[in-house]
Amino acid sequence: MKPLQAPTHVVIPFYHAYKLFSDKLRDLSSSLEFSMVPGDLVAFNNRRVLHGRTAFNPTKVDRHLVGCYVDMDEALSKYDLLQAKFHTK
Repeated sequence: MKPLQAPTHVVIPFYHAYKLFSDKLRDLSSSLEFSMVPGDLVAFNNRRVLHGRTAFNPTKVDRHLVGCYVDMDEALSKYDLLQAKFHTK
């Protein structure tokens, strides 16, 4: 984030709130941490989950990630179509 360019009466409260937000993100009760192995898949709603990774040593670990983004409406529409196609009464 670049420095906020705004009047002082806006900047000070903003950075106070930003600090509180940062503290909350680092609170262990707000996080889930796990190690992945080759073949693992993680799926989440990118608009509702803040995600990242901790540091790793590239001389000890090979890291290869592939990202795929799907619009929620598109995914739900496809789900509905597949439900209709394969649903037996």
